Amino acid sequence: MRSTRGSGAGWARVRDRIFRDADGRVVVGQRPNPAITAWAVLTGVRPVADVDADADALLGGMATGALVVWALDELLRGATVFRRVLGAGVLAYQLVAVAGSLR
Repeated sequence: MRSTRGSGAGWARVRDRIFRDADGRVVVGQRPNPAITAWAVLTGVRPVADVDADADALLGGMATGALVVWALDELLRGATVFRRVLGAGVLAYQLVAVAGSLR
């Protein structure tokens, strides 16, 4: 017969390790930092900006750059494992997208 003792406690430890910072606070979202704010503004401006293709490409490149900076910041300094994994995933996605657009 299999014991179920401790199985809930094991998940709680994993959950705490992923979502809690060094001070024990649950940290999933935080106040936006400048890089993610720049990405959001640039991404929001592009569809409504009345600019030529070169300026649109520049805005897109700046938005991508801001998102890469945010992802690197999260990967290196994220408060929780969740935030670091999120940064790694966004960074990997952006690198694949940029590599694909260079072909």
